[in-house]
Amino acid sequence: MRLTANNLEERARWLIAIRWIACLSVLVVIWLLSSRSSLISDPRPLFAVAIAMVAYNLLFETIYRGRKRVREARRNGRLLIVFQINLDLISLTLLLYFAGLPLNPFILYYVFHIIIASILLPGWVPYSLALLATCLVGSILFLQEYRLIPVHPLAFSWLVLQHGHGTFGVYSLYTWGVMIALASTLGIGLLHNHDLSVPRKGAHTNPAAAEDARHRPTRCRLRPSGQQSSGRSPKWTASDWSRDPG
Repeated sequence: MRLTANNLEERARWLIAIRWIACLSVLVVIWLLSSRSSLISDPRPLFAVAIAMVAYNLLFETIYRGRKRVREARRNGRLLIVFQINLDLISLTLLLYFAGLPLNPFILYYVFHIIIASILLPGWVPYSLALLATCLVGSILFLQEYRLIPVHPLAFSWLVLQHGHGTFGVYSLYTWGVMIALASTLGIGLLHNHDLSVPRKGAHTNPAAAEDARHRPTRCRLRPSGQQSSGRSPKWTASDWSRDPG
């Protein structure tokens, strides 16, 4: 479905609202994992990324509040959405890097970012964003492999790598993390797909055509009484209505 400028503007504002929920969730999860467990040894980089997410989402909130005219939405609406998704992909990559990439099960969260991009953006743009996500993860893995950047493993990461299935408790925790990440990714992806694909009530695919149709005068021609075209039902006139007993 090709979104109009009004619909695109509405979806972009909805994306900002969803990001506020994501920012709050990230902050809560970081606090829980750092204070209530020993999975994260140094939560400061994660908090820094989360605060940066809050900052740029506040910036986008301010930008969209100042956009009043549809002409502005048509001119740079898609560009702003591309910019938002790029920042989201970079933020997700940094969060995963400081929390045990590649063993962090929430690496699956790249999926629904690409789903959103495929719905909101045309043509080759979603494919370029998918390529960007792949390059971001690949670059982190490459730099870690050659020890060019430090590794930030979760507390159970080395146990999974070293012992595998032998450490049942730790491996079970990691397995449940993968299952939760997969289920939430698919659920959020389907939610986004449904909510973004279904037109809003009262929204028109072509607002200009709908407005023209609303103001177009309705014409009605009455045929003389008793006259009808061949093969068609008779046309009633005002005099016929006055003579009709029913």
